Amino acid sequence: MSTGLVYEPGRYSPADEIEELARIVAARNGIYTSHMRNEHDGLVESVRETISIGRETGVKVQVSHLKAIGAQNAPLAREAVKEIRAARDAGLDVMADQYPYSRGSTALDQLVSADAFRASTNFGLVSAAAVMIASAPRNPGWEGRTLESVAVDLGLDAADAAQRIVESEGRGCMVVVANQTEENIALILKEDFVMIGSDGIPVGSRPHPRLHHTFPRILGEYSRNRGVISLETAVHKMTGMSAQRFSLDDRGFIAPGAFADLVLFDHSEIIDTGTYEDPTAPPRGILGVWNNGVRIVGDSGITQARPGRVLAHTTT
Repeated sequence: MSTGLVYEPGRYSPADEIEELARIVAARNGIYTSHMRNEHDGLVESVRETISIGRETGVKVQVSHLKAIGAQNAPLAREAVKEIRAARDAGLDVMADQYPYSRGSTALDQLVSADAFRASTNFGLVSAAAVMIASAPRNPGWEGRTLESVAVDLGLDAADAAQRIVESEGRGCMVVVANQTEENIALILKEDFVMIGSDGIPVGSRPHPRLHHTFPRILGEYSRNRGVISLETAVHKMTGMSAQRFSLDDRGFIAPGAFADLVLFDHSEIIDTGTYEDPTAPPRGILGVWNNGVRIVGDSGITQARPGRVLAHTTT
């Protein structure tokens, strides 16, 4: 079960309502993942709420894309990590995941509905200069521009310009928003309860680069270049650790009888190349990819093979 408690309509769900559902999930050996209620100034309280749901129901808990939004809230990331560590030390099954970028992505209509351009909300007070439009299918000329720039063209303030864009684009408008510090990315990445997830959303001509580059960035930048974690740890955090956490049998490991989901890469070369302006550029250093034993990326790039399948959580 997954919740998005900062979004419409999830923000109206109180903890006791979530607990009732989580008990059903726990009885089936499921997992509760949450985009928490507040990743801004209420980060620590939101972590405590999420942990409490696990404590009260026995459900396994996964904190989605753990981070502290806003430079003024950066110290809260360390406190959030301490809360999760303490819960784990007390015997609770709590883990988290993250993506390795200082900017995030969300739907513009969610920021508008929260009035985030006029007042500090669970998203924080959002600056128009820090918001880049990633997808605007009806007005592609807006893509790649900041909300501040579009607002000037429209002759409106940030809040009214955002409202105008949403009225034109509906829920199809995704934006990239500055949110966390590089120091906190490294702090969180080092924790043994944190795995890697792209949180990628495949929309528009300029999606967040995390969609295509999360894993090469971890391997090339955070492991090889910065030495935040070892190569072995990096690989485990994006393969076996995730597969085990979500009970995906015979996935995530190279072993007899397991599915052959493999990536061949050059450790000295692998790196993300995507930027916020050109997010779909191919990463460097990936030599081949196999899915269920079938090669889907070769010397000539992506093949036409489609061997993928839906992966089901094993509840027993």
